[in-house]
Amino acid sequence: MKQAIWMISLISSFALSACGGDMGDSTVLRDDATNTCFTDKITPAIIETAIEHRQVADGTFETHKRPVIIREREVVRIDLICPEDQTPDFIASLQRAFKARNLYGGPVTGTWTAETKKTLFDYQTVRGLDTQEPTLAVAQELGLAITPIKR
Repeated sequence: MKQAIWMISLISSFALSACGGDMGDSTVLRDDATNTCFTDKITPAIIETAIEHRQVADGTFETHKRPVIIREREVVRIDLICPEDQTPDFIASLQRAFKARNLYGGPVTGTWTAETKKTLFDYQTVRGLDTQEPTLAVAQELGLAITPIKR
């Protein structure tokens, strides 16, 4: 009697690097149709190896391996504030908004200081927006960008 024994092995579990990895530094792209800026957050696929042991004779087994996709590759678009819109007034307003929420202790300079960038990154990361560029969603949440009315 031939039997098959299946097991999923974590031995060769890995993120499929050919699909790209999470982006630490954002690449600012421009949508030509809407003239808006965005970045893509890419989450790579996770692949594991399924191992099947087949009994081919009494006491003799064959081992067969095949890849199994555990999680598909995902690309999520994150809308950004375009670089030309990151004026000293915008940055100063961002610093004041963070200061009002006790998240920023630095001076309001209207420039991208290391503390301003860190505060922005931490604030966005908590919201699932893993980018160092100011996002439209955070600017809207802080009252620094127009929020469209949903109809």
